Amino acid sequence: MEDKGDMSDEVSIDQFHTVPAFKGLTPADLDVVNSIIYSVALKPGQTLFKEGDHGDGMYLIISGNVEVSKQVDEGSRWQIAQHGPGICFGEMALLGNQTRAATCTALETTLLLKLPYKEFSTLLKQNNIAALKVTANLARSLSMRLAQLLSEQTRILKAHRSFTREVQKHLLTTYQRVEGVK
Repeated sequence: MEDKGDMSDEVSIDQFHTVPAFKGLTPADLDVVNSIIYSVALKPGQTLFKEGDHGDGMYLIISGNVEVSKQVDEGSRWQIAQHGPGICFGEMALLGNQTRAATCTALETTLLLKLPYKEFSTLLKQNNIAALKVTANLARSLSMRLAQLLSEQTRILKAHRSFTREVQKHLLTTYQRVEGVK
């Protein structure tokens, strides 16, 4: 599945300097990142990783599309995202070497660049400016996503509370009718 071939013949990260994870990186910074990434090619329907797998890096989609899904109960998966070219995913595994929170599957022939945890972690331990910039960019991105998630959660909780009150009122009215209470 993973092709650790020479990137000089393939796509280079410097073509993606506008991707939020790499924003603000100088050409020298991009060269550092480029030195540790490698390409990964997926066939349609091929699973890149499964929910619960050991996380070992972040990916940037060069071409193609992937589906991110989560198991909600036995035998049932929900698509939580679909990503296309220029999108990074797997940041939690890059920053914290965490297990995968979801499953990622190629929807079509897909080419990715992988930024591996081990090599990135080594750069961070060396206080490499490129790695520090990528980390700061990812922290900003994850912070914005967390804020959006909390806002959505609040909206859902308010709707649930309103729905619960309506259900309680309906049940009370039904009970009163059945029991002949006014």
